[in-house]
This record gives sequence, C-alpha cells and structure tokens, in this order.
Amino acid sequence: QQKTDNMRDWWDFDNSASDDDIVSCKGLKAGKALVISGGSITIDAQDDALHTDGDMTISGGECILSTGDDGAHAALSLTVLGGKITVLTSYEGLEANQITLAGGELDITASDDGINANSGNPPTMPGQDAADSATTDDTTDKQPVLLITGGKITVNADGDGLDSNGDLRVEGGDITINGPSNGGNGALDIGTENGGAGVIAGGTLIALGTSSMTENFGSTSTQCAFLVTMNSFGAGETITITDSQGNVLYTGVTVKSANSVVFSSADLVVGETYTVTIGSI
Repeated sequence: QQKTDNMRDWWDFDNSASDDDIVSCKGLKAGKALVISGGSITIDAQDDALHTDGDMTISGGECILSTGDDGAHAALSLTVLGGKITVLTSYEGLEANQITLAGGELDITASDDGINANSGNPPTMPGQDAADSATTDDTTDKQPVLLITGGKITVNADGDGLDSNGDLRVEGGDITINGPSNGGNGALDIGTENGGAGVIAGGTLIALGTSSMTENFGSTSTQCAFLVTMNSFGAGETITITDSQGNVLYTGVTVKSANSVVFSSADLVVGETYTVTIGSI
C-alpha cells in the first residue's frame, strides 16, 4: 500500500487479512512486548524501525535506526533505561502513549515530532468509523505522559521537539532540543488542551525554536525555567547563558534558525538576572 502522511499508521493495515497474511515494512515487530537489553542493532526500514502493539523497554545495547515512519513506536508504553539510540532519519523519533526516559544516550532526528506521547487513538481510515478504528493496536484510555528522569537526550525535529498530548514532566537528564524553524510547531508542546501540565523538577534543559508556538513549564514546577525571545539567529552560532556575576551556566552551538530559548537548570535562582547571548545578538 502506498504511504501518505494522513495514513502513515496504516502502512500494513488490511481488514480482510490476518496478521500472518500482512506484508510488514517494519524492522523489528512484536505483538505484546519488545525488550532490548544489549547487542548492536542497525535497521533501515520503510515503516517503524522498532514496533510493538504493547510495551517496549530498552535497557542496553546500541540501536542505529533509519525509517520512513517512527524510529521506535509502542502502542502502550516505551521505557528507555540505558543503551544508545541513534535515529538518523524518521517521521517521528519515539512515539507511545506512556514514555519514560530514565537513562542512556539518545540522538534523534525527525521530520515531524522528535518524541511524542500520543493520545493512543489511531487515525480513522477513509470509510471507517470510530468503532472499527478502536480495534487497532494504538488504543488506550490513559492520559499521555512524557516523563524524563535521566539520560543524555538530543533532538533535532522539524515538528515539535518534545510533544505530549497530556503531561510533560522533566525530573532529570541532560536535554538539548533543536526545535522547528517553521511557525506551526514548537520546541516544547504540552497538552494543556487535554488537561495536561508541563512540570520541571530537575535536570538541565535547553530548547530552541520559534516564538509563534513556544511554551514554557508551568507554575507547579519546583525548578526554575525561563523563556526568552529575540531576533532570529541562524545555524552555527555560539549560544551562552550567564548569571549576573558572569558565571557560565550553559554554552553550545545552534544547528538551525530559531528565535526563542527555553532554559532550565538547578543553577537558576528566583530573582537572579540571566543573560542569553547568541552570536552577536
């Protein structure tokens, strides 16, 4: 079947065929659970590189993934405890209803969302009603949650960088988000429209993107975060964040054009003044 953007989750969908009859374009595919604890895995797949209709856990090893759809897709939960995951090309890097990132090293490149905690409701095929669509694998009533407690995470996304249709919670980790240069998406996308909240309580996070869709963490956070917008900057610019005494809290290099910065660190203090310098800005 030919893949289109609005039918990407239906790559190997066929109501008239059993699972055994369907030709899958996925790399590694599991019905109930997919567990990776070691080894070296390289996948170049037309559909999801790693896929499960249930839960996925990655605790070790190295995965190098190239895909026309998701790097790793779980219908229910996706947990990363360790290992190294490199998504070279993807539509979305990681996708599941419940995502927990607690360790390891992740480097994700995506043409849409980098990491997406989805609603668990699959799209409806033309001519198919909601009752039919509920028989597919991506069905859950749980509030989407993207929880980050550890690990080194780098995202380069043309869509949303970190996207949760519910809660986005950060409690640890070293996180760098290079979000979109277009105005239709944001480096952070929190599901406030679904009652979700953005909360940060630990770790270091910098998220670069465009100001039109920019979001920051909410007032229930226990770690400070700030959002600043400025004139547009391009790729290859040095970004530095300093406190009022000139101490450097962060330094890095931009990878694409943007004009907003969200930053959070345990070093931030209420009432202090901070300066963000990008190139000559």
